Amino acid sequence: INLIGSLERNEPPNWYDDVHELAIAAVKNGIWYTKWQRPPHFVPTLPAKPFHNSQDFPLSRALEENFSVIKAEYEAYRQKLANRKDWDDSDTTPGLGDVGNRPGALHDGGLRKSGKWQEVPLFTNCTIQREYTDLFPETTRILQTQCSDATGLAFCGGGDVIFSVLTPGTRLRPHCGPSNARLTCHLAIRVPRSCEQGCYIRVGSESRRGWEEGKCLVFDDSFEHEVFFSEPRSDETYPGDRVVLLANFWHPNFGFKNDPDWRQKSDEMMATVDVETLPQTALMKSG
Repeated sequence: INLIGSLERNEPPNWYDDVHELAIAAVKNGIWYTKWQRPPHFVPTLPAKPFHNSQDFPLSRALEENFSVIKAEYEAYRQKLANRKDWDDSDTTPGLGDVGNRPGALHDGGLRKSGKWQEVPLFTNCTIQREYTDLFPETTRILQTQCSDATGLAFCGGGDVIFSVLTPGTRLRPHCGPSNARLTCHLAIRVPRSCEQGCYIRVGSESRRGWEEGKCLVFDDSFEHEVFFSEPRSDETYPGDRVVLLANFWHPNFGFKNDPDWRQKSDEMMATVDVETLPQTALMKSG
């Protein structure tokens, strides 16, 4: 697990072939079922596929129904940042953070190959981030009342709810999420380009998919996935950021939702490991 994570983040020569060779060996030894799905925390009884129909989940339906409210609050936040004066010490509006710098999400730190990947954290690190959620009252209310599978997972330390922001020219390396006990929903807030124009996600061996503003894309991030947002052409106007409301949420078939001991009860081998910190060299001793 650590070797694969290190290869993914450092990309030495032939790294991608090496990752898949290691994954195939792990499949043969009963660790995973497919080379494409390689989470450190793995529950073998959960049904799996790279993409899901967003309409199958109350969470994604609720987000789509409230898209205009959520987008308006995000746009108001960005406008507030744009109008902020450097000399105005009374304006304490928190800015966007770089993904991977926040405690509890260090595993994301090496995933950006190019460009800039930033976040507005709402529910992370087992808590609600009040300095941000106070700026998104309706979005927070919607999440707390209609998206409990996402907020519950966040409070149990298994995922996040954030606005995920990519600038043009950003590529996120192929990688797998930390657990198959969750799925991931992207509510598209801003989508400057189509899939064909170079703004897309690839999950497993499935075809690339883009985002559509106001619609949710649901996928299993325990499958290998990567994201591209191509650079602007020299002859075009700057396209702006790609923005999604990202919500990790409990897999519908997972049996220990909102249980503080969900990791220990569902995967004894990794019970004592905080998979959100992987890869970590200290664990190589256990191999």
